[in-house]
Amino acid sequence: MKRHVLSLPVLAITSVITLAVATAAAATANTPAATAHADAATPSPAIQLFASKVETLGASHYGSSFAGARLTPAGLTDVYAVKASDGPLVAAISALNKHGYPVNIVAVSRSYDQLNALNAALGRAYAHLEKDGIRLAESWPDPATGSVVTAILKPAKADLSALATAEAYPTNSSNYRTRALNLLRQEFGAGVTMQSQYVTRWRAGGRNNDTAPFYDGDQISRSGTICTGGFNMVGNASGHDFMYTAGHCGSGTWVTGAQTVGSTSTNYLSATSGNDFQSIYLAGGGLGVVWTNGANLAPVTGQLLPAVGAEITFNGSVTGEVRGNVVNAVGITVYGIYNSVGGYYYDATNQIEATNPSGIYCVRPGDSGGPVYQHTSGSNVNAVGVITGYYYAGGSAGGSTCIATEIGHLESVTNTSLITS
Repeated sequence: MKRHVLSLPVLAITSVITLAVATAAAATANTPAATAHADAATPSPAIQLFASKVETLGASHYGSSFAGARLTPAGLTDVYAVKASDGPLVAAISALNKHGYPVNIVAVSRSYDQLNALNAALGRAYAHLEKDGIRLAESWPDPATGSVVTAILKPAKADLSALATAEAYPTNSSNYRTRALNLLRQEFGAGVTMQSQYVTRWRAGGRNNDTAPFYDGDQISRSGTICTGGFNMVGNASGHDFMYTAGHCGSGTWVTGAQTVGSTSTNYLSATSGNDFQSIYLAGGGLGVVWTNGANLAPVTGQLLPAVGAEITFNGSVTGEVRGNVVNAVGITVYGIYNSVGGYYYDATNQIEATNPSGIYCVRPGDSGGPVYQHTSGSNVNAVGVITGYYYAGGSAGGSTCIATEIGHLESVTNTSLITS
């Protein structure tokens, strides 16, 4: 990627500024961390292994009769089968059970194969069910009830209207669940049931493949250019949610590794505006929670303009969270930055400059637009700004002196308010 730089005197040294935007080939992905949780009240590992072997055996060899296995907290393995007296299945389980663990065979109405076929049919119908006003969040086989259980999202007004049309029956918030289940059973039969509560969508595992509603700090891309989503804001007049990122990233339709984020609503950057930021319209909404690395999160509970000498955190999706950057100045105007997308030079006003005293990079290419904040004494953060770029000497891989647009200035120009937790 071609980089355009400007020589500037900063802290009595000759440096250059680079915009923290990267191509897809130059960016590195974050790897989500996994945490295992142990429960001391569960049955012994040996009994757990036995129950899992029963599930594996039944699913792989007896799918037309076997429906599933479930281990109870007391250590009893319930085996669900269409025919409780199925000789070959019972014999195979007995052969596995060399230590005489307690087993209970329960007769049910649908087999493993039947339940999975029904669940697959629901999956194939996802798109047209959504058009009919039913937004599936999950579905899974439940051998105990012989049904496939569905969990759905709370309906929006458009969902109520769509379902009323599909059902040819008046639909409102009070009868929506009943009408939705009725439509599902018309198409898939009585083997479909519905969870008693609405749910929210599952979250993706990390900042580079987030799904709506979006967190602050997502890795986003547009036509191969990688940047970082900054803080999510709500329009004071429109009430719409917007994600903000750097204006120099260019306008267009933005995506994560999992789904489309939205398209640029307004790019406030021009040759004379001094505003290096843009708004992305979030049809799926945004939350006031920021990624602190690939998989961990922190609530955004406020905002501030940091004092000179205070420490702030830069958090781009490529570099990750870098703490301990000391503020050199606020209200800075940086002059003559080259915008390679627009082909012109521009000034960036209302910038905060900070330097990492250890000399590590606070920003790299691909971090543009990312959140900058100050940690509280607890687990929360206060928004400070969105990443513009960095200074470097002798290379373009990153910099330890970095700049960000003040969050208050962004709010004032765009007539939006920070979304907090």
